[in-house]
Amino acid sequence: MSRKILVAVDLDAPFAIALIEHAQRFAAVMGDRLTLLHVVERGGRIAFRGAVAELPTDPATLIEAAEGWRERLNEQLETPIAPGQLRLRGGTLNEQIGAEIEEQGVELLILGGESRHTLALFFDGGGTARLARHAPCDVLVVARNKLGIED
Repeated sequence: MSRKILVAVDLDAPFAIALIEHAQRFAAVMGDRLTLLHVVERGGRIAFRGAVAELPTDPATLIEAAEGWRERLNEQLETPIAPGQLRLRGGTLNEQIGAEIEEQGVELLILGGESRHTLALFFDGGGTARLARHAPCDVLVVARNKLGIED
């Protein structure tokens, strides 16, 4: 039986493609279904590899925008992501990830980090730590070396 996996990814982070590909390999091995989530917090603007756009507010336009960003991602991914597999949400990061987990029945949340102190922040009580401690599902934090981030 396949699980629903949510990958919370910042599309403009230098490790975004590596995190997505790592999660795709994990999901393929486990036979799980993968959804990617990008949350736009400030200013309602999405940035990805030099492309910038305003986050739409109505649901139909939001779905259309996600499909456009999915096509941009697929130009860089070894394994393309399917239509509907990328979701965009506007609001605070923890609230939107939590809402997505609840609404979609997510069973595993995958997170990656850029900071060399990601795990310290995770355990010391940053926003991600609060989300992980209170998430109604399992949480996997991908090791920095799996994302090609050097110390």
